[in-house]
Amino acid sequence: MLDKIFKLKANNAKISKEILGGIITFFSIFYVLFLNPEIIANNEVSKEGLYTATVLCAIVSTLIMTIVANKPLVMAPAMGLNSVLAINVCQNLGFTFSESLALSLLSAILFLILTVTKLRLKILNVIPPYLVKAIGIGIALFITMVGLKNSTLLVPSDSTIITLGSFDNPVTLTALISLILIIILTILHVKGSIIITLISTLIISILLKLAFNEPINYTGIFSIPESPYIYINQSAFEGCDQLKNFDFNENITGIGNNAFANTGLNSIITLPTNLKVLGEHTFDGCTSLIGINISHCSYLNNIPNYLFYRCNQI
Repeated sequence: MLDKIFKLKANNAKISKEILGGIITFFSIFYVLFLNPEIIANNEVSKEGLYTATVLCAIVSTLIMTIVANKPLVMAPAMGLNSVLAINVCQNLGFTFSESLALSLLSAILFLILTVTKLRLKILNVIPPYLVKAIGIGIALFITMVGLKNSTLLVPSDSTIITLGSFDNPVTLTALISLILIIILTILHVKGSIIITLISTLIISILLKLAFNEPINYTGIFSIPESPYIYINQSAFEGCDQLKNFDFNENITGIGNNAFANTGLNSIITLPTNLKVLGEHTFDGCTSLIGINISHCSYLNNIPNYLFYRCNQI
């Protein structure tokens, strides 16, 4: 069956080698799962949510590449583009995370059109080969800098901008040992050097944690992160005539139809800042409701029908 799908014999491939190659490739690029959320995360989106999105994106795109194109390639978010998204687009140009994602989608569609029409090859042929290599080197140096910073091998300095971290820190020591080990194994052309370094680093980090009397926190192999956003469902508090006031959590992004219909709300209600969706008849029949403050809800683009129906005090 596998030979029929992936044409293993035609490509002179063995299942054992393909599995081993897949494992090595995974360990070679799985840093993307942690680095991508680290670069992009901001006050609009959590690292946990970005981690889940990165994993799903890699799984779906790799499966498409494998099944449809029959190519042994791993697909994952590009490390150069995420820094452009987080730093240039969001921080420097002032776009929101949602707007930057929309721009990323438009650029992907444009790139697809350029690829299908073969204009992409013509554009690449115009760019000098040295510039193409320089772009790759620049991205690699950026990733190296992020890795050295996160491993505390490099730390900020007022006099020299950056300086070496303290070797009294077990994290710094682990990073230094693993860096030296991978360099030596690579020079010696040792097969499986990446996996050997990863396993060795894990063991070394545990030993150093014990040596420095630091706790080892283990929370499981994986977990699905809890969403930081809350949605109040349809008719959630409908008919609660004793409900006089409601303190909205700022993470609430949606309120369903009739959520507070026919309740005893009797003050000015301030809706959450992150609110994006407001259902119809939300406050229908709240005869004692004095007013609603929505001036700060920048994500709310639509006022639904019958929102304040039978609200006689407004």
